[in-house]
Amino acid sequence: MPDTNRTEPTGWADMNRWIAELGNVIARVTLQDPMSPDCDYRTGVVMLSFTVYPDGGIGDIRVVGSSGDDSLDRRAVAKLRRADPLPAGPEEARARNHVAVVSVAERIVTPRAPFRPRRPPDTRHRLISARRIAAHPPPGRSGVVPRWPHGLSGDDNLIRRPSLIVILQIVQVLLTVVWWIIIVQAILSWLIAFNVINTDNDTVRTIWEALRRMTEPLYRPIRRILPDFGALDLSPLVVLVILLILQKLVSAGINQLMFGVAASSV
Repeated sequence: MPDTNRTEPTGWADMNRWIAELGNVIARVTLQDPMSPDCDYRTGVVMLSFTVYPDGGIGDIRVVGSSGDDSLDRRAVAKLRRADPLPAGPEEARARNHVAVVSVAERIVTPRAPFRPRRPPDTRHRLISARRIAAHPPPGRSGVVPRWPHGLSGDDNLIRRPSLIVILQIVQVLLTVVWWIIIVQAILSWLIAFNVINTDNDTVRTIWEALRRMTEPLYRPIRRILPDFGALDLSPLVVLVILLILQKLVSAGINQLMFGVAASSV
């Protein structure tokens, strides 16, 4: 049962004001030029993690997630360095040597790829708002995610979002690998059935046996559910449909985490 009598740690109001001020400065420094309506653009997102020290210095800048290439990542880091140093922390932060661990989701627009958005997107940096300051976000639809020692903790779920994106991307790759294994196994089975290739060949037999052992655990539960169609085996088709659905769900999850996190926190 939650402790309803819990009081806020000392100095939390000053910390919140510092957090809002950090968001204001970073949003102001990282504003991008408006897009030209007669050019094609590609939008990417670069997620950065960095530390703000009590004296306002920025350190430990890391790219923890990106939908673009190295040039977009370097551009995002360079734009963030323009804000160094940030405003110094309150007396509470300096006395206890508190630091803010900040996650930044930056929308990058570049004219190097053939993509035209239906409407001009918001090209500003969007900082992921913490639950504590969501009711009072700083200008520019931005906020920061602090993580304080000594009990002043922000929303760690927001800081873990880049890890979730990486995990979902790994799952997406694994689903794609399984998809192609099933495709190759199905084509090979048809070639064998019509005597196009010779199963007496050691190489063919080895490949077929390896594919069969990898796919059979997926087909077996499907065959128990489906009615008997005789020589027609529909289990590979059913598995492919399931994999397609899973890929769509994982892709939607990645897009939500990468593109919807800033909007959902406003």
